[in-house]
Amino acid sequence: MCRSNIQLVGLRFVQVICLLACSFIANGAEPFFNSSNPYCPMISGIPWRDYLSGNYETTSPLSPNMVGIKFIFAKQVRDPASMYNVDPGLCYGTHYIKDARPRFPRGYLSYRLYGYERRESNEQMAKLSMAKSGLGGDPNRWEINVDSHIFIYNSLGEIFDNKGRRVGQMFCYTGNDCGQYKY
Repeated sequence: MCRSNIQLVGLRFVQVICLLACSFIANGAEPFFNSSNPYCPMISGIPWRDYLSGNYETTSPLSPNMVGIKFIFAKQVRDPASMYNVDPGLCYGTHYIKDARPRFPRGYLSYRLYGYERRESNEQMAKLSMAKSGLGGDPNRWEINVDSHIFIYNSLGEIFDNKGRRVGQMFCYTGNDCGQYKY
């Protein structure tokens, strides 16, 4: 493996570790952003469906199709039940694992990123933030799993509730700045 590939692998590893560590941030967290893969559709033009399903060439061995989810339109809809009571005040990260690996079964891996003050203790926050893997949904059928719930998305990366209304957006980064979108 050439030196630049080793550096890329090391960088991706550091980004993933930082992302997971930041998912445990508790009360009053400072905003952070973890950039995603340079092949992300907002940067490269690769279709969202191909990106999520891993149907493109990449040299990145870690989380090659990671996306951030923000429910930026949920306040306009104001129908928590149609969003499976997913909290729009949280940012989410997800990616689809098409080839099972040790500790990571095939399916979506989803996790929560906190940014606004919550009443839970640090221990409770850590339990709530834990990544969930092997989740249902098929990116080839325009399905994305967010916090164990399947939503539909379109070619623009928009996410829809179970009544077909636009409630969220996929991004090429993950962050914790979603408190502004809570009801």
